[in-house]
Amino acid sequence: TFVKNLQENISTETLDFDIQVLNGDSSGLGKKDFKHDVNVIFYDGDNSEHKMREFFINMMDFTEDVFTLVVDDANVEQNVVITKRFIDGMGLKVLFERELLNDQEDIDMWWNGLYVVVLSKSGL
Repeated sequence: TFVKNLQENISTETLDFDIQVLNGDSSGLGKKDFKHDVNVIFYDGDNSEHKMREFFINMMDFTEDVFTLVVDDANVEQNVVITKRFIDGMGLKVLFERELLNDQEDIDMWWNGLYVVVLSKSGL
């Protein structure tokens, strides 16, 4: 899993930035949960539209003006559709996007794909 690989392969003591991994229900996350605004989010959670939208709305409170959102399971087309619908609905500017797709559950690739998008909140 992502968390296991992170724990085994990254020593945070030598980094000049913070990494924070939050496990569990993300519906109550807010600015209070972070030392500073976040500029990279890896979303690997509940893929129902309700839960994804709930998280995306909350993340607007604790992200920098320009931030990168990585959504896991992009091979499931609906996950990318939900994310794009939210981006459009919020009026976020897409600075970069890429779908990294591969065979389902490919242990040599991105497992179930990733959707990477760099967003700007400018103009909101």
